[in-house]
Amino acid sequence: MDELRKLFFDDVWEEISKSAKSFPLSEIRIRVGKPIRCAANGKFVYVSKIASEKDVSRVLDVATGYSAYSASDAALKGYLHYYGGVRIGITGEGVTDGGKLMNVKSVSSLCIRIPTDAAGVFEKLADSVFSGGAVKNTAIVSPPFGGKTTMLRSMVRFASKTGANVLVLDERYELSGSGAFDLGENTDVMLGASKSVFFENVVRSMNPDVIAVDEIYAEREAEELVKIANSGIKIFYTVHGDSLKRLEFSDTKKLFDVTEVGILLTKIPSPGTVKEVKRFA
Repeated sequence: MDELRKLFFDDVWEEISKSAKSFPLSEIRIRVGKPIRCAANGKFVYVSKIASEKDVSRVLDVATGYSAYSASDAALKGYLHYYGGVRIGITGEGVTDGGKLMNVKSVSSLCIRIPTDAAGVFEKLADSVFSGGAVKNTAIVSPPFGGKTTMLRSMVRFASKTGANVLVLDERYELSGSGAFDLGENTDVMLGASKSVFFENVVRSMNPDVIAVDEIYAEREAEELVKIANSGIKIFYTVHGDSLKRLEFSDTKKLFDVTEVGILLTKIPSPGTVKEVKRFA
């Protein structure tokens, strides 16, 4: 929390602390000219402070170590990572050349996502995913902010406790929180690498029993996971969706043939609520 506090001027943090003192923060939205909004557990409150361009600049300066180059690079990617797995989404006025985004100026909005952990959220589902002691290829499906990363983290921790060697791709520094979250004694983490590098190089060299990957989107990513599953390595992965049928009818549908268990999460009444668990094989 101390590192999070550094992102804000004292008066802004004081307002945030007052408004959000009754629940742990999961998100802070800063929009120039509008009240700052804090959220947790599917609920939100507005801070009386109206955000200014200086407030936005303060967050970017601290998060990038006052590096103009880092701030520009982060704006092009649309986000940057901060201590403890905090991720800051960035929007503003895009500058393009030939249809390619070259720069983002006049940053006007920030979405600061604060990862949370929940010990034991997976244990009640363990019999489905670890049937007879054997790990199953498992997909976690949820809408955005539905708790899938928290559930995946809990699954990784549980698998590690069984003695399995678990290899995690933490592409955006959220699963491990850059070391802030315990993923188990038998877990190895690759930070910041792209999925293509992870699939092609890291998996082969680390010889894991299980791999865990957050947010599978593209067909090529699904194809790589299928290859890994067919080689005998078990897979845990997450996708966005509001139904387990999303696994059958999407760009990642090739994964469905090797997926053995699906877990559907919902945000109602709160993120991470298990709506359905289904065995496919």
